[in-house]
Amino acid sequence: MSGSKVHSFTPPVSSLLTYGHSDQRFEHGHIPDYCQEFGFTTEHIPELIELACLDLTNTDPESLEIWAPVHAWRTLGQLKAEASIEPLISLFANCEDDDWLIEEMPEVFGNIGSASIEPLANYLADPSHYYMAQVIASECLTEIAQNYPETRSQCVEVLTKQLGQFEQNDIALNSFLVSGLIELEAVESAPAIEKAFAADRIDCMMEGDWDEVQVSLGLKSRDQVPKKDFTPPELKEFLSLLDRNSEPKPFVTQTANLKKSNSSSKNKMAKKSRQKNRKKK
Repeated sequence: MSGSKVHSFTPPVSSLLTYGHSDQRFEHGHIPDYCQEFGFTTEHIPELIELACLDLTNTDPESLEIWAPVHAWRTLGQLKAEASIEPLISLFANCEDDDWLIEEMPEVFGNIGSASIEPLANYLADPSHYYMAQVIASECLTEIAQNYPETRSQCVEVLTKQLGQFEQNDIALNSFLVSGLIELEAVESAPAIEKAFAADRIDCMMEGDWDEVQVSLGLKSRDQVPKKDFTPPELKEFLSLLDRNSEPKPFVTQTANLKKSNSSSKNKMAKKSRQKNRKKK
């Protein structure tokens, strides 16, 4: 993307080009209130969508501009910008190149709310999409259900229906679906979850085996199920490293890392498992 295009944005949208590193969540404990800080309103939505979808793959990775799309995503979420739903969903296909999508999009769509459910459900159900892009859609639905309890039944139904396709789904997708259903305390989805486990289509690294999932759903007690460690030995060191430095990769990543799609999904599963374990402490 040419510099003239980047610098064609007008205030306050242009302020996001120099706002800096997107890792505000960890530096300050929360995402900034962009609307309060910059004065964003609904009139800025079209330009924010343009910035959110900007291709910065040829931009200097040390440039502050490289973080601007992430700031735009967050702002659109805070504005509950329904007009941004389809454009933002279209970015899921870039998840092999950009780990920030799976880090940020659930919260973005969790803010936008119920208008996102049907488009996300349609995306999730389309097997032509890359499985980690489908994972993002599933995580967004889980976040919406948590933020808007009145949508829980609808989101659980969507997630459960997709899990019913466990033979066609990638195992990583099935595992994230189970994790989302556990987060939503979806006891009603237990039969579908059990079938996926019985078919050996779930990676136990994320939530454990079927017995462990029953504990998480309140169907069995901890006394009935001894605690086990399902983390593969080769990933224990990786989890330890994540605990010391959990910074996601920047918007543009090195080409060599883009070829490790299977490893990438395992890493994301490991990180989710680590976050889950922290919540239980």
